[in-house]
Amino acid sequence: MHVVEGDQEKDFFDQNPELRYFPEIQRLIQKHGPKKAGFYMWATFMFEDPRSKIYKVPIDEKTDIIMKNYLANKVDSPNLSEIKEVRDFYPRLILTKSQILYKGYADRMDELNVYNRSLNFDTHGDKIISNLEKMTKMWPTYEKICEKMQEEDLANTEARGGVKESYREKRAAR
Repeated sequence: MHVVEGDQEKDFFDQNPELRYFPEIQRLIQKHGPKKAGFYMWATFMFEDPRSKIYKVPIDEKTDIIMKNYLANKVDSPNLSEIKEVRDFYPRLILTKSQILYKGYADRMDELNVYNRSLNFDTHGDKIISNLEKMTKMWPTYEKICEKMQEEDLANTEARGGVKESYREKRAAR
């Protein structure tokens, strides 16, 4: 597992140099050059990584935000098909198991929600109710996955600036 880190306004590969060795990313770099490929990698992070603030936005709105407010300012004629291979690869090699599970549940619930919003209740009320029932059944598992992901995040948090853990903190970490 590799963790993408950094600031989206700075060079992606300067902040995440080891990722340039994956074949999927190498192909993106060869096709677009490292600077443009870096912008596409940040867009992939925004689409695919639960740590991104934009990730939690419904997919239709997320696409608009990333395309119009990020990529359009960074890349001439941005095209999402350019990052399909990297977006498919990203969860498998970058995310933790709990993040992958979270992403799977969150994406399915988002798809159902977007689909429900596209339906007219007068003509498709039964389908909307059926989808809401499916989401209700998914919710307890989704909450457990969220808790597990939060536990992982807390376990991976390090003290910075020379601060040392107290005796209680060390004991609680065991």
